[in-house]
This record gives sequence, C-alpha cells and structure tokens, in this order.
Amino acid sequence: QKRIKILGEEHPNTLMSLGNLAIYYNNIGEYELALKYEQECYQKRIKILGEEHPNTLMSLGNLAIYYNNIGEYELALKYEQECYQKRIKILGEEHPNTLMSLVNLALYYDKVGQYEKAIKYGEKCYQLQVKTLGEIHPNTLVSLQNLAMYYTRLGQYDRSIAYNKKCYELMIKGLGPDHPATLSCLDNLAAYHIYLAQYEKGLIYGKQCYEAKKRVLGETHPETLRSLDNLANYYYGLGKYDLFKVYKQRCYELKKKILGENHPDVILTLEGIALYYSQLGQYEQALEYQKKCYDLKKKLIGENHPETLRTLSAIAGSYYDLDDYDKSIQYYQVCYNAHLEVLGSNHPDTIDDLYNIAIIYNMKEDYFHFIQYICKYYELMKQEIFSFINNDYKFDYVLFNLTDSLMLSADTFFEEEGSNQLYQYLLMYKNIIQDIDMVKYSIKRIPEYRVKTQAIKDIDKAINITVDMETILKLQKDREQINQEFYTITNEYKDLLCLDVTLDRIQEQLTDDDLLIDFYDLGDDFYGIVVIGNNFCYKDVIDLQEESLNDIVPHDRNKNHLYICPDGALYNVSF
Repeated sequence: QKRIKILGEEHPNTLMSLGNLAIYYNNIGEYELALKYEQECYQKRIKILGEEHPNTLMSLGNLAIYYNNIGEYELALKYEQECYQKRIKILGEEHPNTLMSLVNLALYYDKVGQYEKAIKYGEKCYQLQVKTLGEIHPNTLVSLQNLAMYYTRLGQYDRSIAYNKKCYELMIKGLGPDHPATLSCLDNLAAYHIYLAQYEKGLIYGKQCYEAKKRVLGETHPETLRSLDNLANYYYGLGKYDLFKVYKQRCYELKKKILGENHPDVILTLEGIALYYSQLGQYEQALEYQKKCYDLKKKLIGENHPETLRTLSAIAGSYYDLDDYDKSIQYYQVCYNAHLEVLGSNHPDTIDDLYNIAIIYNMKEDYFHFIQYICKYYELMKQEIFSFINNDYKFDYVLFNLTDSLMLSADTFFEEEGSNQLYQYLLMYKNIIQDIDMVKYSIKRIPEYRVKTQAIKDIDKAINITVDMETILKLQKDREQINQEFYTITNEYKDLLCLDVTLDRIQEQLTDDDLLIDFYDLGDDFYGIVVIGNNFCYKDVIDLQEESLNDIVPHDRNKNHLYICPDGALYNVSF
C-alpha cells in the first residue's frame, strides 16, 4: 500500500510487492487470492515491461503454479507451455529458468493424464540437467525420480525400478546414504518392487530403509514410523501375518505414545491390526479393533465422515463373516443412508453398499429385497462402470462384484417367481467381461477421460482427508459436476457394451421365422434358457447332459433361423 502511495501502481518495486503478495497467499494455502494478485501483476508487467521481460515470464510461470494448486491442470499446462516457449527464445533452453519450466511442463502433463508426453519432457529435462548441472546435482536427481514416477503411471514398473535404482546410487554418491532424500528414494524402490508383487525384494529395501531411518532419525521419528508401517505391510503381502502383527503392533504402541490415541496415523495403524485378525478368520477380534477405530473416528471427525463410514462398512463385513446377517444388513444400511446423504447415489461407496445389502438378502433367501437392491445397483452401474476403468485395482474389484451378482441374479431369475425384472439386467451385462477390455482400451486413450478421472481421484482423496463436513459436501458437488461432464465423454461407448439392450428391442429385430435361445450357465451342467420369438418369451432350466435342442423347443422346429446366445462351456461349442 505504501509503495502504491509513494511510487505508484506501475513502478517495478510496487509490482514486485504485488508478486510477493501472491507468493505469500500461495504459501498459506490461499490459492484463489494468490491467483487474483498474480493475474493483476502479470497484466501490469506486460503493459510496463513487455511480454518477454524475465519478470513478466516469472509471473506467467507463477500463474501456471497457482492454477495447478487449485486443480485447474489444463490452464496450468497452457500457461507453462507459453512460458517455456518464450524462455527458450529469450534465455535459451539450458537456462535454469527454462529448465524449471520444463520440469513443471512434465509435471502438468502427468496431472492431465498425458503420461507419454510427461515422459518425453521429463527425459529432455533430465538430459539437459545432466549436461548443465551434472548427474548428482539435486535438481537432476529430482528429475530422475520424477521419470520413475511417470513410468509407474503407465504401469511400467521395471523402468520405474531402473530409474529409481540409478537415482538411489547417485544420491548415495552425491548426498550420502543417510540423507533424507536418499532414504526417501530407498522407500520408493521398495514400493515399486511391491507394485510388481516382488515382496521379497521390497522387504529387503524396506528393512534397509527402516534401519537407516532408525539410526539417523531415531525410532520414534514420524518417517521412521512410516517405514515401520510399510515393513509390516510388506510382510502382509508375503502372507507372513504373524510378523505383520508384530511390526504393526510395535508401530501402534510407538505412535500412540508419541501422537496420542486419537491421532489419525494411530487409528490407521489400529485398522491394520483389525485387518490382520480378519485375514486369519478371527472375526471376533477383528470386530473388537474395528469398533474401537469406529468410536475414535466418530469422536474425531464425526459419524457421517467418509472415513468413519469406511470403518462402519468393515464392521458390517465382519458381522457378515460371522454369519450374523441381520446385524450386517443393519450396519450396511446405516452406511448406505449416510453415503447417500453425504456422497450421493452415484458415488462408488454408495454403490458398494447396495451390492453388499443385496448379497446378504440373497444369503437370507429374502429374494424380494435382493431383487429390490440389486436392480438399483445395476441401474447405477450402467453409468458408473466407466469411471472405474482408469483405476485397475478398483476396476477388477468392481468387475468381480458385478460378475458375482449376475450369477446370483441368474439363479434367482430361473428359480424364483416374481423375478422377471432381473432378465433385462442379465441381458444388459451378459457379455460385459468379453467386451469391456475393448472399451477399456479405447476409453483410456482419450486424454479428456484421463483428466476427468484424475480430477475425481483428487476430489475423493481430498474428501477422505477433510474433516469439515461443509467442505466435504462442496467437494462432492464438484465431483457430481465432473461426473456429468464424464458421462458426456463416455456416453458413445454405452452402445459398445449394449447397456441399453432390452427384451423389446431384441424382439423388434426378430421375424416370424426367427428364434433366439439365450443360455445361462447355472453350474453342474444345468443351464437356464430364455426362448425368444418376435411375440413370445419363456424361460426354463435344462440339463444338457440329458436334453437336446429339439427337446428344448419342440413346438418351434418350423423356425428357419435359430440364434444361439451361449454361456459358460457352450462358448467352446460350434453351433
């Protein structure tokens, strides 16, 4: 304010203050205000200093950073591309500021899901930094670590390991084996081996990292405890559950002593112990720890917080494992109602609740409620299945649940009265496993799809670490808005999966001379069949060891065209 008064709004020193103001707001997390002041500073610097002045370019680069901080990755990329090109022209491609733009450009391509371009720019930056700074300069080593991360995004973990191993060896040479950055690199090396399910190698690096951190930082340092926690998880991956429990329990006791029982890290470790008991089938003990976690979370972040509900869902799962279906449904129903209120009907957690409730009703042989909940689940999955495609682990989990539910739905449809509404979903999802890989491949290549799925992941992560419920509700509204944009992108792929197929649409395609037999594998050589003509439809259960196609449709032998929609082992039969 004083510089404005004495020097005027457009004096270089006043503009320096304006730029600094943006930096300070950014440093305290006030990104919108940082953006506001930097935009003002940038426009004034263009007017007074020109578009190509170093200070103007500094403002342009800062704008990219601030857009990145508010999640506007496309705008961040746009401003950084402009800044990079101008810095090459004015400063040359080897100038430190140009290299800084190149580093950021690779990071922003990573943020928008264009991993090949992130690698391209990351490789270029690394080579230039090796040339100008040397291979053991801290900035060069950061670029090498970033390259390892970009290859991880593409699932090329072997390349990630190679880059990270090289980085680790250079850090030992340049920074020493006990430097925090070296130890962080060692942590990553362990993690990348775990991604490849190479638990033995991951364990070797994990142990090495833990011992080094314990020696350098002390046993109770947060970083040491994080490595101890990782070590426990590596033993879990190896199936060495007793050692997992020993390390997890040790981690829990140390964290509780230093951080207090109510600290989120302590609660997370407690959940790990519950998982140990659950894995061993000791569900009563698992339930004891889960309930303790739930009470702590409820007290700390509230009973409707997504993290609290995740623990409540685990409690419901333990009751299911104990065959206490009534209590399991009771807890899942509480979860479902809360998720519906906080996260909305199309959130993956809400959909999971519907699936779990439906499955338990099926176990109870309460087919009326099974049909009610499973149909809701199928309707939501028509839209949401596309949102899981960019997350391989979640996608496999969702596809497993969907396949499992379809087997139960087929059994119910052919065995129970009043279940005819299930048939439209059996038609809809029947060939999804065969067709989904083709669609998955096509969709994942769309840059806009990757941007949207990354934005949804970022919001979900923010929801899980946010305590304030008002902020969570705002984040969920943002998620719903992105989902709407997401549906527009993926809508054309619905036809490839035949998600809008109905019995009426099939019958419209059949003539009087056509007959379609739709098979469903029910196990033990039994098949459910649906016989469809253009003006009739009926279902039956047959034993193919005992019956032929003539036995199945004796009164329709006069049909000229017989269409077979196989299932199970029948896919291997030439009709």
